Amino acid sequence: MSPRVVIGAPLHARAEHLPAALDSLLGQSQQDLAVVAIDDASPDRTPEVLADYAGRDARLWWRRNPERVGMAANWRLAFELAVERHPEAEYFAWASDHDLWGRRWLEALTAELDRHPEAVLAYPHSAVIDGEGRQLRGPWSFDTARREGPGSRLCAAAWGMRAGDMVYGLFRVEPVRRAGVFRPVLWPDRLLLAELTKEGTFRQVPGLLWWRRFAPSTSVRSAAARQRRALYAGEPPPLARLPWWAGHVVALTRSALGVPVGERRARLAFAGRYAALVPPLELWRWLLRARNRVARALISAVPGLPQPPYRKGSSASTSRRRGAAASRAEGTTSSGGSGHSIPTSGSS
Repeated sequence: MSPRVVIGAPLHARAEHLPAALDSLLGQSQQDLAVVAIDDASPDRTPEVLADYAGRDARLWWRRNPERVGMAANWRLAFELAVERHPEAEYFAWASDHDLWGRRWLEALTAELDRHPEAVLAYPHSAVIDGEGRQLRGPWSFDTARREGPGSRLCAAAWGMRAGDMVYGLFRVEPVRRAGVFRPVLWPDRLLLAELTKEGTFRQVPGLLWWRRFAPSTSVRSAAARQRRALYAGEPPPLARLPWWAGHVVALTRSALGVPVGERRARLAFAGRYAALVPPLELWRWLLRARNRVARALISAVPGLPQPPYRKGSSASTSRRRGAAASRAEGTTSSGGSGHSIPTSGSS
């Protein structure tokens, strides 16, 4: 019997965290799932770990790329092979080789999409943890459940979405296929979610059910360089050399070529809305970052003034981090009061 949910896992060189990730995926309370893992020529023990788990759980199938293709191509390949092997699957999710999923993650997200047929994506509250399982950043909130119309949803998503977290949610298969999966640009997850605003709403499920390991870079320039190295093996494609928002606009415009006239007009109209909204918004964000840099420099130049923290924080987040460090001494990491605990290591 074909599973309702198929999970595509593009993997590369995180064998030390892979057992914990697979344990949390295969140990879901909702067992009706399949995992298709694609190892992107990892130089570590990733193939051995996958072979061990596949030998013990038939729901896991894996293959190894003969040479590295890069994250963008591997994410597309994970989706294509997952839906090819399980064409009747209704829902799809991407998974990593280093994050952790709460036991009720799939059950909660499947129920949310079942209850809301207008939704194309569901995801839980999540937190960022470090390599040892200590919490670095607490949960955040965003969805478009109350937004009516694709224009309103695009505006909300452009301003408030956290694409790097939301892209690990649960999708309906067909909207992802229509949106082009991962296009050859920088921040392709952000473009995918922007295109999905045409298809329906995004819904966030209450409860801390996913832990993202390692915090993303806070510098746009360094993040772009890191993305080019991670997303593409060798020389990045032309659109990935452009500023991310410019590459997105060109990719959206190109997607209108070779399609029926009615669809072409709709795609060009969406590309126009994106071009009118996102580049000015990015300019505004750049100005805010520049203002903050100048303010920090001026404060640093005045002797005796207290120095601002590098990151924004609060007493609540500080107490959560302290609680996480204390609970790790007992073998688990606190999830910030949600009633869940995070295993600090996986067992094979």
